[in-house]
Amino acid sequence: MTDETRPAKPRPKNLSLSAEVLGLLEQVGERKATEYVERLVRDRWQEWQDALGLLIGEDMTTNEIIACCDILNGHYHVAGTDPGQSVSLSLHDGQALDRTAQKHGCDLERWRLLVLRVREFRGLGEAILTVSREFWSDNEACNAAIRRVDRARAGSNP
Repeated sequence: MTDETRPAKPRPKNLSLSAEVLGLLEQVGERKATEYVERLVRDRWQEWQDALGLLIGEDMTTNEIIACCDILNGHYHVAGTDPGQSVSLSLHDGQALDRTAQKHGCDLERWRLLVLRVREFRGLGEAILTVSREFWSDNEACNAAIRRVDRARAGSNP
């Protein structure tokens, strides 16, 4: 996945943060808070781009990615546990109980194989969680990139 276009030289902006977040940033240290936030944003930007690139490399479609995001809305992953197991179970149950993959127009045989692949490949579960987190954070750049996945796939398969 190529980097999404970043603004050339954006003007510095003041952000409004909740009292809770401001309290957390104060604990980081007043002089280091800006650097801390900048690093978090850069890291998360790179994480979702890498994760989406992995999903594209796994030949996932736009509909499959959105169905995964739909199923994982509110999913909480406990650090130190295998995301492949928890994500594959969630994807299986989401289809079995709510027919989510069908609602999003996913091919059911591909979905079954995806669930198995997620169970085998821990990195795929992590990537799906990362993209889902950004999707539900209303990251407009990520969501636009998800909508372009099928075009990217078509370009790589002449």
